Amino acid sequence: MSKYVMFDNNMYIYQYQGYDEAQSAITDYIKNGYIPIMSSIVAMEFLSNASLERNPIQKMHREMYLATVAEIVPVDKVIALKAAELRRKYQLNDEEIEAPDALIAATAIVKGAILVSNNDQDFEFAKTLGLQYHNPITSQSRLNTYLKSLRK
Repeated sequence: MSKYVMFDNNMYIYQYQGYDEAQSAITDYIKNGYIPIMSSIVAMEFLSNASLERNPIQKMHREMYLATVAEIVPVDKVIALKAAELRRKYQLNDEEIEAPDALIAATAIVKGAILVSNNDQDFEFAKTLGLQYHNPITSQSRLNTYLKSLRK
């Protein structure tokens, strides 16, 4: 059985911005033989920033990320039904997950992939529902300091 990994939108962005923990996570999974796949939802989110219309080089760089994945997984019936199930189970546990994040988690579950993201708020509970989830960011404050330094 193949080993799949799915990186969430935030991991691609942090890696593109040069954040070391995101860079290491992506590199380490690939070096360890994981095959990167991408949810069509992540592909859409990654290319949705309006600034890409004004910056064709950045747009080209982001499109190159899509070329590096083995598969962009579309939302099909199985994934849609799994996402609906996740949302119902979240609600029963007084939790909430937005539809796009439910579709991303469902894609990872259906494909048997590890989801790598910095979104504990939405994905931590899904671990109890079969999601293989990993957040490689060890310090949110360190990440925030780094991101603020880029804006200067």
